[in-house]
Amino acid sequence: MGSGHTIGLEEDQLGIIPRVISFIFNEISKRKSKAEIIVKCSFLEIYNEEIHDLLDNSSETGVDRYLNKGKEITIREEKNGNIAVYGLQEEKVETSDEMAS
Repeated sequence: MGSGHTIGLEEDQLGIIPRVISFIFNEISKRKSKAEIIVKCSFLEIYNEEIHDLLDNSSETGVDRYLNKGKEITIREEKNGNIAVYGLQEEKVETSDEMAS
């Protein structure tokens, strides 16, 4: 997936996540004079059928992340057929550099 460090890598060595993020922000920069665009990001991990919020600072260490701290994260199918994830922390980002760090 390529969500690790990408500094110094050639474009053909990048995973899908850094490529998509770069594409999104390139398209935003082309259109920013036409509309206000706000980008929010969530980052989750599904491991052993458990969902973990990777932006949640309350569980900094890897071990703590797997000790469910009472924060309920759920995946639901909405009436219109869309899949939605509830309970994830969102962060506003303005550049692809913020997404990479």
